[in-house]
Amino acid sequence: MTRARRFGAMVVLAACFLVSATVRFADPGFAEAIAAETAAPKNAAGESTEVAESRLLAELMERSRQLDEREKRIARMEQTISEAQDILEEKLRDLEAAEARLASVVEVASTAAETDISKLVAAYQAMDGKAAAAIFQTMDTRFAAGLLSRMRDEPAAGILAQLPPDVAYAITAHIAGRNALAPKE
Repeated sequence: MTRARRFGAMVVLAACFLVSATVRFADPGFAEAIAAETAAPKNAAGESTEVAESRLLAELMERSRQLDEREKRIARMEQTISEAQDILEEKLRDLEAAEARLASVVEVASTAAETDISKLVAAYQAMDGKAAAAIFQTMDTRFAAGLLSRMRDEPAAGILAQLPPDVAYAITAHIAGRNALAPKE
């Protein structure tokens, strides 16, 4: 290439640079747009990837903080449930122990009551029919029926024979009614 041609090419290139500089100084928005495009790439929302990454990182950190708080709440709930379960198990053991003590007391009372009634039955069976009838006449009909139903037949018949007819009938009806209500099967 000749020197003149080189000089001409350089003049054309310098002219292009000069036109570009003039356009940039004349329109500052154009220069900023060019600078922004070359500085950071943009995502689909139109924000630079650095801004998007910062925002995403902040969101992830906030979500991590929320999950940590939730995990702490769940741990506190689990602790509370565990403590409540321990208390319930202790109360259940106490209740079972109280139930066992109560069953024992009921058994003793039941045995004592049965022993007392057996002694009364034996005492009334040994008594004269007329003397026992005088006492049976003052008793509650249900109580008298309970005692007579436990006696042997002969002493019970002797007491019933000495009772006034209305009292004897009431005691007899109570005994018969009690048995009539008993299950047949």
